[in-house]
Amino acid sequence: MRPLALALALAACSVPDKNPSVTDAGTDAPLPVDDNAVPETTIVEAPKEFSGVGSSTFKFTANYANVTFECSIDGESPLPCTSPYTRVLPDGSHNFSVRAINKKGMGDMSPAEHLWMIDTVAPNTMLLEAPPAADNSVMVRFAFMS
Repeated sequence: MRPLALALALAACSVPDKNPSVTDAGTDAPLPVDDNAVPETTIVEAPKEFSGVGSSTFKFTANYANVTFECSIDGESPLPCTSPYTRVLPDGSHNFSVRAINKKGMGDMSPAEHLWMIDTVAPNTMLLEAPPAADNSVMVRFAFMS
């Protein structure tokens, strides 16, 4: 029998930033200034799709400097906001939207949005049927209800 040789090669690669003019959450590159351009808004941090906590924090940015932001949760009227933006919300489905507005009042026509669910109540699970503690059976049955 011949020994089997296994070679493993690891390689690292990087992908260049597709939009290097936009400030990333981890870089210090300045954003361009253009008060005539309509800004694009991006959410860079948001709650997970299913959250077990009521406090929800969002971080967002735009592709131009000198903009302000308007935030809305669950269809409320948009209000001025800054990043990071935090709200405490009840259990249920929620929708967050944010849009950048330039100095001339031109706003992002397609606000950035995030949908998520908050559920802070743990389920109450009851075991209805279980095998005995000392059982050498290969087939067992469990029944539960939540």
